[in-house]
Amino acid sequence: MMSFLPFQNQSKMPLVYRLGNALILPSKGPGETWGLAANEAMACGLPVILSSKVGSAPDLVGDKGTGLVFSPGDVDAVAGYICKLQKDRALYRQTSESARQHIRSFSFEKLAEAIEREMQKIAAN
Repeated sequence: MMSFLPFQNQSKMPLVYRLGNALILPSKGPGETWGLAANEAMACGLPVILSSKVGSAPDLVGDKGTGLVFSPGDVDAVAGYICKLQKDRALYRQTSESARQHIRSFSFEKLAEAIEREMQKIAAN
């Protein structure tokens, strides 16, 4: 079953994500520069199914085992992946854990450390 929810207050989002089995972000065109919902869903342990138009798709999914990147409009790819996750519970658990682990590398602390390292490189030159 798939649900389309109306606006949800940010404070309720962890509960909303826990009610689902995956996040599908089917962006069709320019403008989805990152897609923060994918980060939030991954932090809650959900596999993500992202359109290639979602800016974060290469960084969050790619070949990381955290979900699927699909071409906009490729309904068969999305349906096939959902069925695969539903039938193969071991794959679902592995994808879920990979999502949770991978998103940890995007913490504020780690990003601040990376920025500081780059600034030090610039200052050294």
